[in-house]
Amino acid sequence: MAKSDAPNYRKATDEKTCGSCKAWDSSATPDPMTGYCEWYDFNCRADHTCDAWAASDFEKAWSVVKEENNARNHNYSYNPENKKYQSETKCRFCDEPTGSSSWDEADVCEGCA
Repeated sequence: MAKSDAPNYRKATDEKTCGSCKAWDSSATPDPMTGYCEWYDFNCRADHTCDAWAASDFEKAWSVVKEENNARNHNYSYNPENKKYQSETKCRFCDEPTGSSSWDEADVCEGCA
């Protein structure tokens, strides 16, 4: 394995960095911004990432999974401008917007009600 095997290795744009990845070994180099990727067998930068990134602890990974699944299951979408998930509650019958901002309210549009 080598750097070229790391899927989509690139400069990170969020908190999912090589420096916070489970495969990161900071003791492999004297430079704090450079570490060793144990999965792909190369020295990588702390401020970079790849598509194989995994949280270094279970709790952090679980919180990411729960947030992503919650958004998918409740018709939320990610808004990159404010870096938050926003509600897009849609009718369960025709997929039209219900006008509701909460999935606790009715999930049927006026046309199907």
